[in-house]
Amino acid sequence: MDSKMKKKLSRNTREGLKMSLNIISGNGSDVIEGIAGQRFSCESSININVTSCSNPGAPDLQNNSEFEELLATSHNLSSNSGNDFDVTDILDCDNYVTSQGGEISFDFINQVADPHADLPCILPKATPSKEFDFNHFKHKLAEWGISGNISHMNISKLLSILKTVPALNNLPNDARTLVNTPRSTADQVRVMQPGYFCYFGIGTTLRNLFTKFSYTPLENSIIELGVNIDGLPISKSVKSTFYPILCNIKSIEIFKTHILLIGLYHGADKPMDSNDLLQEFVEESISLYNNGIILNGIICKIRIVMLTCDLPAKSYVVLKTKGHMGYFSCSKCKQEGDHVERVLCFPETSFIKRTDDDFRRQTESEHHIGCSILTKLPQFNMIRDAPLDYMHLICLGGVKRILAGKKHGLIFGKPPYKLPSRDINNISERLKIMSKFIPMEFSRKTRPITECRLYKASEFRFFLLYAALVVLRGIVKKAIYNNILTLHLATSILISREFHCHSDYLKYANDLMLHFVQTSLKLYGADFVAHNVHCLLHIADDVKYFGELDNFSAFPYENYMQKLKNILRKHHKPLQQVIRRSMETEFLNSMGNIGSNEITPYCTQEHFDGPTIIGCNKQFKAIKLSNCTIKLNRADSVVQLKTMEIVRVFNICTTEDDIKIVGKEFIDKQELYLQPCSSSIFHIYECQQLKPTFSSWSINEINHK
Repeated sequence: MDSKMKKKLSRNTREGLKMSLNIISGNGSDVIEGIAGQRFSCESSININVTSCSNPGAPDLQNNSEFEELLATSHNLSSNSGNDFDVTDILDCDNYVTSQGGEISFDFINQVADPHADLPCILPKATPSKEFDFNHFKHKLAEWGISGNISHMNISKLLSILKTVPALNNLPNDARTLVNTPRSTADQVRVMQPGYFCYFGIGTTLRNLFTKFSYTPLENSIIELGVNIDGLPISKSVKSTFYPILCNIKSIEIFKTHILLIGLYHGADKPMDSNDLLQEFVEESISLYNNGIILNGIICKIRIVMLTCDLPAKSYVVLKTKGHMGYFSCSKCKQEGDHVERVLCFPETSFIKRTDDDFRRQTESEHHIGCSILTKLPQFNMIRDAPLDYMHLICLGGVKRILAGKKHGLIFGKPPYKLPSRDINNISERLKIMSKFIPMEFSRKTRPITECRLYKASEFRFFLLYAALVVLRGIVKKAIYNNILTLHLATSILISREFHCHSDYLKYANDLMLHFVQTSLKLYGADFVAHNVHCLLHIADDVKYFGELDNFSAFPYENYMQKLKNILRKHHKPLQQVIRRSMETEFLNSMGNIGSNEITPYCTQEHFDGPTIIGCNKQFKAIKLSNCTIKLNRADSVVQLKTMEIVRVFNICTTEDDIKIVGKEFIDKQELYLQPCSSSIFHIYECQQLKPTFSSWSINEINHK
C-alpha cells in the first residue's frame, strides 16, 4: 500500500472512524459474518465493518470521496487472492474512537464496477423522538428508588444532579417528597406488650393489589386467603423480633405468589397475648365475609381458608395449645407422647383424630392453654384449616434429622449411624459433580454434605427429591437407603400436581409415610420419632383437602420475611421503617398500574450455530415457557415430551407459525428403582446414550422440563 493511501486512512481514523476489512475467499461459496451477526454468501467478496463514533465532527462518509476511493482500492485487492494484504497497515493510528451503536455492515458481491457509484446511506435514519413526559419520568424514578430499596440520601444526591438539567428542574429537592414518605407514623402504631403493633388491613392491602394489576374479580365471588404468622428475629446482637401477619390469595391463580403484609408486631419478645395480636385481623375478616368488599367496582367476599405456621407459632399464636414438647401437643390426633432418651417422642402409629367440635368444646383439657380468638372466624375448622407445613415438617424436620441429627445423623450422628469420613467425602464429591447439572429453576446449587447443618429448607428439599437416591447409592446400608427411598417416594407423590389428586396414589403415599415411621422406629429407635416425624402420619390428610404440598407451604412466606428484613436500613425503630416503606409502595401503586405484560413462550439469545430444520427462520439459545426456561446448556436442555420420550435439546428454531426444538432422544432409559414400586410410574428414569440423529418437535409437545 502506497504512502498516499496510508495518509488518507490515518486522517480518517483520527476523525473518528475505525474500519476493518475482513476478506474471505476460497473455493465454492464463502460465508461472511458481520459484527452484528448478519451472514452473507458469495464467491469472492469483501465485508467492511464501519464503526462510527459519536463525534459530531466525524466526516459524512456518504459524500467522502476518499472513502469511495478506499472502497474501490479494497475491492481490487480482494479480487486478487495472490496479493499479500496486512490489515494492520490501515489501522496504524492509535487515536480512534468507537461506539457500539453505529456498527454498519456492507457486502459487495463483485458488483462494484464503478468506484464512484452512489453508495447506500450508512447512517441510521433519525427517528422522531417522543415528547418528553416529565410525570412519567418522575414516576419511573420513584419506582426505581422504591423497588431497589435505595436510601433516601442516595436518591437525594441523584435528584440534585438531575435538577441541573433544564427539563428536570422541577424535580423535588428531597427523596422523601419524590416517594411521598409520611412525616409521622404515630397514628398507625399502638402499644402491644411488650412491644408495638401496626395493622395495615386486609381490605386496604387487597385494594392496592387489585389496583396495581388492574384486575377485576368476578361478581359476588369469594376470595380465599391463606394466612401465615411466624416470628422473625431481625438482629443477632439485640433482642428484636418481628411477628408479621402475612396472607396470599389462594383462589386467583395470578396472585398465588404475591405475599401481602396485613399486620406487623415488633418487640424484644413475642406478644404476651396472641389474641391481642389477632384481634383486628379477626374482626375485619368477619366483616369482609359478612358484608363483602368493593374491588375495582365489584363486590366480593373474603374468607380465610387456612393458617400455615410452624409448630411453635401454631401452638402459641393460632391454636393456644400445648407446645411441641407437651405430652398432648399433636394438633391432629390425641396420641400421648413419651420421653425417651430426653426426647419427647410419639412411638405409637395408631391414633384417634381430633375434630373441630372437640377442639371448640376443649374436651381434652391437657391439650389447651387458652381459648383462641380464631374460633370466631366464619367457616373456619380449627383442626382441618390449620394444615401441617412440609417445609418445617419434612425438610427441616425429617431430612435434617436423618443427615445432621446429633444421635442418628448420617453425617454428624454417633456410631453406628454416622458414616465413615471416606464415605462422607464420596457423597460430597458426588454432590459437587451434580451441581453442574442442576437446572436454573432451583435457587441453590448442591453444597458439600459436611455443610448440611447450614442447609436451607430448599436444599433439604432438593436433596430428598432429587439427590439422595443418586449420591447415597452404594454408600449407606440398604435398610437406611430403602428408608430414605420410602420418604422420597411419599413426598414426591404428595408434592406432584399430577399424582396427588388421585385417591389411589394419595392412599399409597399415606401408607408409605406410615411405613417410613415404622421402619424408622426399628432402625433408629423410639427417640427418632419426635413431633416432626410423628406428624408425617397426618400430612396426607391435608393434601387431600388443600391439594399438593406447595399449596399450603411456608416457603413463599419465609422468602417474603427475608425481604422484610432486608428493607431495614438501621436498627432504630424498625416497625416505623417498614410502615414508611409500605406507604411509599402504596403511593407508587396509586400513580399507575404495572400490569404484567410478559407473554410466553418467547425466545432469547439468537445465534447461528445450528443444527437447523427446513423452514427455519431464526435460531435461539433459550426459550421461556409458562412454567420453566429451556436453554442449550447441559443443565437446562433435557425435557420430557407428552409421549414420554426424554430428549436433550440442541437448538431452538422458529418457523412461520411455530417454535420447534431440535434434539436427540435418549434411547437407553431405565428405572432408577424398582422397589417399593417402579420409578417409571412417576416419570423418574436413569438415562444414557442419545440417538445419533437429530429430530424436531413443536414446543407444544413438551410435557415438562
